[in-house]
Amino acid sequence: MNPTTGPAVAETWAYRARSVDPLVHVFVMRIGSKRPVRVLIRFVDAESEGREEWVSPARLKALWNDVDAFTAREGRWDAVLHASEVLDTPEDRAAGAVFDKLINEGLATLGDNALVARQPDAYSATRALGTARQSRGPNTAVGSVDPQRRRRTLRSW
Repeated sequence: MNPTTGPAVAETWAYRARSVDPLVHVFVMRIGSKRPVRVLIRFVDAESEGREEWVSPARLKALWNDVDAFTAREGRWDAVLHASEVLDTPEDRAAGAVFDKLINEGLATLGDNALVARQPDAYSATRALGTARQSRGPNTAVGSVDPQRRRRTLRSW
């Protein structure tokens, strides 16, 4: 599978009709030729008895061989979202206003679905904030604002 072109015939994928549904093992039978593009899939599990359906390729979440890694990544994002239950609150709007007015997008941005700051270049961010104390290579920087407490303020992931 080429990530830019999507699923290919004869591949097996993890399919999810709705975000609340479990992942299901499917086999790609055909790629449609009309717009919007649709994919003909056959459900692999015995319960579906070989049922076939035309679906949006967006519902094919990961190659079946990669389903465990995909599920683990979803679990990590769920944990971030759960810990960031400040969306659409005064705190969320305040953080957005601060980032919009004061923070250069090249240094840090807020995530779209969680109150998480992302640093494209953590080393430059720590230097710009005057907190650069040590660097561990590209995209790995740790800063300290309060030398007595040595509180870490920036950490890449």
